[in-house]
Amino acid sequence: MMDFLVRFRVVEMDQILKDTDLLTTCRRLSHGYASSGMNRALTLYQSMADRGQSVDARGVFAKYGSQYIGWLLFTRLADDFYYTPKPNHACAQIYVHESYRRKGVGTRLLKVAKKLTTPQEKLVVYAHSNPEFFVPLMNQELCKSVYED
Repeated sequence: MMDFLVRFRVVEMDQILKDTDLLTTCRRLSHGYASSGMNRALTLYQSMADRGQSVDARGVFAKYGSQYIGWLLFTRLADDFYYTPKPNHACAQIYVHESYRRKGVGTRLLKVAKKLTTPQEKLVVYAHSNPEFFVPLMNQELCKSVYED
């Protein structure tokens, strides 16, 4: 039932970086706060924006009622973690709040990200962060591990 009430929204990273509330939400909805891969990417992208550069990345947000319950970082840029840009590759990192896991939210976020890729692109993820989630999706060819490249 909840599955139908979750709304998904894609937001350009330049807009996220200008919106203090949305940026705070991204940082809150990430593992390990400052040390997480998602937060490291946000810090890198914030420094790029501070230098006047546009950031070619997006956030995909899952919202249940008035509460953000998860988000996905979609990028073709380096993320200051492990992802190094390659031709025809895009990278996704996902976080879903613990209370909403195992309800299809992460899978739906990843499906939205897959729609953001071009037909030639491969969507890579950090499968080691949650192999129970990512390995079945890799078997369905929705994504592949950033470490398999």
